[in-house]
Order: sequence, then C-alpha cells, then structure tokens
Amino acid sequence: KSAGEDGFFCLTLTAGQDVAKQQDSMDYVFVVDVSGSMADEGKLLASKDSVAAFLNELSETDRFEVMTFNIRPYLAFNQLQLATVANKQRALEYLSRQEARGGTILQPAIATAYKYASGDRPLNVVILSDGLTEQQERQGLLQQIQSRPSSTRVFCIGVGNDVNRPLLEQLAEDSGGLSAFLSPSDNFTRQA
Repeated sequence: KSAGEDGFFCLTLTAGQDVAKQQDSMDYVFVVDVSGSMADEGKLLASKDSVAAFLNELSETDRFEVMTFNIRPYLAFNQLQLATVANKQRALEYLSRQEARGGTILQPAIATAYKYASGDRPLNVVILSDGLTEQQERQGLLQQIQSRPSSTRVFCIGVGNDVNRPLLEQLAEDSGGLSAFLSPSDNFTRQA
C-alpha cells in the first residue's frame, strides 16, 4: 500500500479434490426446437450439426438425453443414456428424422428436462432454438428458470439470424449458464 492510496493484494483460490470428483461426469439434456420457424435459413440443420458437435465432446461417463419440441416435448430415449458411441449414433439418427413444423412453446420442454435432475450429478440443459416463442410465455419461462432444481444450469444456443436474443440471454444468465449465437456458417465445434 502506497501512502495516500488504496492497497491491493493477489489471492489465488484452488478447488479442492472433492470438487474435482463431483465434476468427473455430468448429465446433459439437449432441447432442440423443431417448430416451423426453424425451417428458415437452415436453422434446424444448424441445430442438428451443433448437437452432433456437443455429443462428440462428451465422455463415456457423461449421460445425456435428446429432446425435440414444438408445442410439446418429444424424447429420443425417455431416460438418460451413457454417452457411448452407439448411444450417440442413436441420438443422431433420431435427430435426422426431425422436421420443422408447428408452433413454439418452450415451457413444457424445460419442465421435462428438469425431471432428469438428480442430487448427485450436475444437469446441463442445452436449448437450441431461435427463441421465437409466444410473447405471453416469456414471464412464465423466467419464473420457471428461477425455480429450477439445484445443480441445474441452462445454456441457450440461439440458432439463425432471426432470434429472440434478449430472451435466450436472460434464460441462460438467470440460471448460471451461458448463451451463444450461431448461424449456419459458424463453427459448431467451437461453440460446443
């Protein structure tokens, strides 16, 4: 501390071994918007490619589920699966059959994703959407994020050029997650 000035110091914190053990493996629910607006600008294809890049990054001790939604959620497995090569392939086959159609209601999909939360492993809900939901749904979504299970974070990937960026950013930020935005020309692996 110099005379007449505020002092300063450097502090380094290191997580203990108990934190490292908790982070060995995680659970993921990939929530993919398949509503009609996702047909524009190749948004659905970009989402499918992004999920493939995410799945590629998972270790075999991680568990995952793939869910698509428009006005209601549709599950690939109906339970968390270990991230084996075979299960990743089954998820990609499920996604390859998806077509964009219908309206967009995100709340039931998030509620379904929350059912996968357990006390012993972190749950990461990764939403891939343009965020173009019904306007009256916004307040309910924000309340739903606030009442999420403990150790659950929501990550939002805004897909395409026409996205509801403020909504997706707030959903991610309010849950301790991150948001990112991509167009079909972006690097999906980097985002994952």
